[in-house]
Amino acid sequence: MEIRYLLNDVKLREDEKRYLSDKLQKAERLLSGYKDNEMSGEVELELDKKGFFRVEFMIKTPHDLYRSEKTSDTMMNAADQAEEALRKQIRRNKEKTIDAKRKK
Repeated sequence: MEIRYLLNDVKLREDEKRYLSDKLQKAERLLSGYKDNEMSGEVELELDKKGFFRVEFMIKTPHDLYRSEKTSDTMMNAADQAEEALRKQIRRNKEKTIDAKRKK
């Protein structure tokens, strides 16, 4: 999966960039039905005036768009919360499609 980074007034070290990409790829593993070239990921990171980090993860598939955004005092906390929210969205959508197939 190709990952694009949008950094607003933030500079990332290589280990922080790897941490964010690992978080996004962990959520992406739930989407096992798609090939890597069919999905794209996006990480947006912003530091506001009060010193809080806003992390937004987005995964685009041919049929769906999954997006989560969380704000916290550290980049890692915000990334952890955003990744969990994204995984929850993906799981909920998978359960809906499985239930819909069972009803047919």
